[in-house]
Amino acid sequence: QTQLAALEDAVALAPVEVRLSTDEQVLADAGDDTGFLAGLTAGWRAYTASVTMLLTAVGAVLPFAAAAALVIVPVVVFLRRRRVPTSNLVPAPAGAPASAPATTQPPAAG
Repeated sequence: QTQLAALEDAVALAPVEVRLSTDEQVLADAGDDTGFLAGLTAGWRAYTASVTMLLTAVGAVLPFAAAAALVIVPVVVFLRRRRVPTSNLVPAPAGAPASAPATTQPPAAG
């Protein structure tokens, strides 16, 4: 009884592949898919499937991106055209290089 239960558990976990066909060409093609060309073919199929999925995702997102661009582009253009008030800027002291930051304190005497 114990051995039978153990065998039933082992058989339940074993992979089983069943192919039924009356077509002789299908039976001839059902050989072992190993080797370089089989790997190359499987890799090419995986590559084309991933490109197809990527293009499908881009196609699904594209309408939403176009709708977002209709809102975002005018906002960005408006914000770039807004001017910063020049009254708050402090001019650089005379003789200072153009790249030096402006200071609000007079130079130390010395």
